[in-house]
Amino acid sequence: MTDEEIRFHQKFFENCAKDYRNLAKELILQLTEIKKIKLDEDFPFLTFNQMKGSRKLSRGKISDWNFFIHGYHCHFINTTTKQEIEAPFMFGMDFGDLDPYFFLLFIETNPAYQPLTFNIQDKFKDGERVVKIMLELGVFEKMNSNIKNHSGIVVKDRDQVEIKIFNEEKQLSKQDTKFNILKLFRFKRF
Repeated sequence: MTDEEIRFHQKFFENCAKDYRNLAKELILQLTEIKKIKLDEDFPFLTFNQMKGSRKLSRGKISDWNFFIHGYHCHFINTTTKQEIEAPFMFGMDFGDLDPYFFLLFIETNPAYQPLTFNIQDKFKDGERVVKIMLELGVFEKMNSNIKNHSGIVVKDRDQVEIKIFNEEKQLSKQDTKFNILKLFRFKRF
């Protein structure tokens, strides 16, 4: 894929980024609803990190999608169409972070986009160039994540979502308080 092809198809890539964000959010919400998971909307990664340790919770099937929670993403693959998407969960309730490789994987496997009018040679290298050029064109922009000094790339034309910065000390003190209260109740029972 050439730089000229990327510029020529900028509207296509913008629409793909919007589709990516919408589908990722839809699948994450569907997963939490079907599996009856209480999603921490400020810090979704806290919810999904708890699930990663359990083979039963970290993988499975919801409707027509198999899922696997790993790293900072949940991988979904459609059992019928074989479409793939990696839903990021490090950006509050914004699931549109565009990892270069995962973004082109989404485009390449999405039946609605076929046949493509350009060739993807290397999903990572071509994806990096797509993201770089779309940033230069002002169609994509950087977005902070829940973790200080970490950011991602998203489509600029979107509904803005507040993304809170995770404060480990504050979170740990909340957990300590809950732990101490539980310890106190246990003590009173005996």
